[in-house]
Amino acid sequence: MNDELSFDRPISDHRQEKLIRAYCQGIDEQIRSATSKEEAERIVQDACKGFDQACESDLVRSFLKQHVNNLFTRQWTRSS
Repeated sequence: MNDELSFDRPISDHRQEKLIRAYCQGIDEQIRSATSKEEAERIVQDACKGFDQACESDLVRSFLKQHVNNLFTRQWTRSS
């Protein structure tokens, strides 16, 4: 996926949705169904490593990492 974006332009809502669908499919469910907080943390770490390898754009990488960390926080702060 061509994800070259610059920091001087915010990512539009439509673009955010496309990026999440392209790179984060299934991660939300994996985090929700993790049997422990540690397992969920590993899922987030693995996803972030994948973003590092798949995304050329620092902005896209940062956005996706923040997204999965937010998923983790919503699920595991509430449940802990």
